[in-house]
Amino acid sequence: VGPSFSCGDRFGRQIGAITGITLKDEKVTPCFSCIQAKSKRSPFSNKSTKAPHALYRVFIDLGFVEHPNHHGDTIYLAIVDQYSTAKWTIVLKDKRAETIIEAWSKFQAGSERQTGQK
Repeated sequence: VGPSFSCGDRFGRQIGAITGITLKDEKVTPCFSCIQAKSKRSPFSNKSTKAPHALYRVFIDLGFVEHPNHHGDTIYLAIVDQYSTAKWTIVLKDKRAETIIEAWSKFQAGSERQTGQK
């Protein structure tokens, strides 16, 4: 069995396939892109800032139900207040941006009237 049929390394490359190259034992400093490619993301901070009052920070999400209600609606806007963990659900006719913004604006105006804060 000649050198062309010798076993390779674990990646399937042939050992001794290239001749005439002399490698020097020099320390190679990695370039910026190599360092950046090997870097890992910093962990997220465990600190969470609390909302100072109701409706200071709210989370909104769209939800979909499989079976429509009696009006045929299958989409809803879910709103959660971080401070009080109060939850509201607003039924939507469709998921167009105009519909969502209109529902949010009505909710925001009503909430500001009830709490007296903007």
